[in-house]
Amino acid sequence: MVTFAAAGVSAIHITAPLNQTYDYIIVGGGTSGLTVANRLTENGKRKSKPPISNYYPHMPTNLTDTVLVIEYGNLVNDPSILVPANTLSFAPTPERYFNFTPVPNPGLNNDTTSPLAAAIVGGSSAVNGMFFDRGSEADYDAWEALGNKGWGFKDLLPYFKKSVTFTPPNEEVAERYNYTWDVDAAYGGHGEIQVLFPPYQFPGQNRLWDAWREIGVEKPKEAAAGDAIGSIMAPSALDPVLRTRSYARTAHYEPYAKRENYHLLTGYQATEVLFKEGGELEAEGVNMVKVGGADKSVVRARKEVIVAAGAIWTPWLLQRSGVGPKSVLEGAGIVVKKHLPGVGANFQDHPFGGSVWNWTTNPYFPTAGALATNQTFYAEAEKEYIQSRAGPLTTSRGNQAAFLSLKTVDPEGWQALVDAVAAQDPTSYLPAQYDKTLMAGAKAIHNITAEYLARDDAAAFEFTFAEGPIGNAAIMRPLSRGTVNINPTDPASGPLVDWRTFSNPLDIKFAVQMVRFSRRFNTLSSFAGLGAVEVSPGTNVTSDAAIERYLRSTMDPTFVHMAGTASMLPEELGGVVGTDLKVYGVGKLSVVDASIVPYLPATHLCTTVYAIAEKAADAIKVRTGWDD
Repeated sequence: MVTFAAAGVSAIHITAPLNQTYDYIIVGGGTSGLTVANRLTENGKRKSKPPISNYYPHMPTNLTDTVLVIEYGNLVNDPSILVPANTLSFAPTPERYFNFTPVPNPGLNNDTTSPLAAAIVGGSSAVNGMFFDRGSEADYDAWEALGNKGWGFKDLLPYFKKSVTFTPPNEEVAERYNYTWDVDAAYGGHGEIQVLFPPYQFPGQNRLWDAWREIGVEKPKEAAAGDAIGSIMAPSALDPVLRTRSYARTAHYEPYAKRENYHLLTGYQATEVLFKEGGELEAEGVNMVKVGGADKSVVRARKEVIVAAGAIWTPWLLQRSGVGPKSVLEGAGIVVKKHLPGVGANFQDHPFGGSVWNWTTNPYFPTAGALATNQTFYAEAEKEYIQSRAGPLTTSRGNQAAFLSLKTVDPEGWQALVDAVAAQDPTSYLPAQYDKTLMAGAKAIHNITAEYLARDDAAAFEFTFAEGPIGNAAIMRPLSRGTVNINPTDPASGPLVDWRTFSNPLDIKFAVQMVRFSRRFNTLSSFAGLGAVEVSPGTNVTSDAAIERYLRSTMDPTFVHMAGTASMLPEELGGVVGTDLKVYGVGKLSVVDASIVPYLPATHLCTTVYAIAEKAADAIKVRTGWDD
């Protein structure tokens, strides 16, 4: 294991906020929270209006707007977070995640797989696989089609660009691994998140690229420019000099931690949004407790409370504060401040799983697995990484994936599946707590899904691949919807996460096609001589019913792409926030994380969350009088 020291600074460790009042309080120090905090504290010219001394008499009067970030987790200085190759292990490090058990999932034989919700400064950007891709143009245009004007691909592209700095590889590396890019179309910004293609890939991958070409799947020159369909090579969130993980902490906190107006409070949990008494409903602060403790502290926000707690904890906080479905709140004995049925609804993720394959004759060495099994190889790789920041340890969990249309995966039966989706009334498969607005929103999303499943520019599946045969995939357009609610018997405990995977019976039909496609793909002539063998479910499992039984016992409900639980939709479609990301009917309260995503894009979510945060920060500045 690499043992070089991790860069970092200490948070402001205090038992109560430095101030009783801040201009902005951000709940959550993860991907979106730290991005927004950086943007709201980056102006060094403007004085607060009215004078800051009226609110914080012990502080200098030349400060800009003040921001407090409240984060449940800690600043974890484990250097393994920074080493790209350490993401190749899927075994979670418990101290980096929340620990709770979801509602048993009937669609997966009552599975209780826990969502890997990060409990660490930097959030999911600190623990993900560093796969830095974007969805297709169609993915984000769907958001606009659902009533979110200004949130289509052309509107988000400037924020995708703003959030990152892309460093092209040198000519030798680009030629060796067939890296292609288009800076003008996809990048060109100077954001804090560093993005580049790693200088190393494991051998054997050419067989996979040959196979994609054999089956007619093309590699776009630049998937990040809105053409994320086909077999893609994505860059990593990787520092171009240190070759370490670039994430929200290293990009949006550490370089700015000495700003006097930027306070990060770790080891505390916001438990309730506080509202002013009398008049219109308006947020004025939060209650919080030290993790493991019970004593409450109150901190107030002069301008806005910004929730960035993620798709699992954001609905929990809103519901505990009295904002959410009336039936859920009353069942937990919480006074209803604002009836918003969409809080905790429209819960989405990409179910992940499929078949397992091996090559019995593998002429390629090393493989990624050798890092875990061959001590000599690891020692050599570690030495190369420490000395020159090159070699196998610069490679993260993945850079390659095939985003495929339904037509590609099921060329003979795709139309029948599309027709089945188009003909289906989804309402009988939705959660019982759904009211007429949520039903209307679900139908609108369902109709878009039927349309997108028939298109060539919108992926229905993601097949991850590297230097071995393919097997696992993720369903990009699941019809099933879950919920995230407070526990009615103990609202202070962790949320009740109900995945409801395969609750819509058509989803399992799509999963079956993933297994059938892998059988066709792994026996292509491109793999001749490698002895591809299906380990599971096995060639004796042939009927749809038998494959379904296998998938229900092996699939994961999550690709760690949790989203949707405070959706950006019109209120009449069950929305929680509008296009300005302000919570409907509540003043000075907004949401800026993945919970606002109304319809999951066919991509990993990290880059999308950065773009959401950048766009949110601009909106907050405009409405709260933040000046350049």
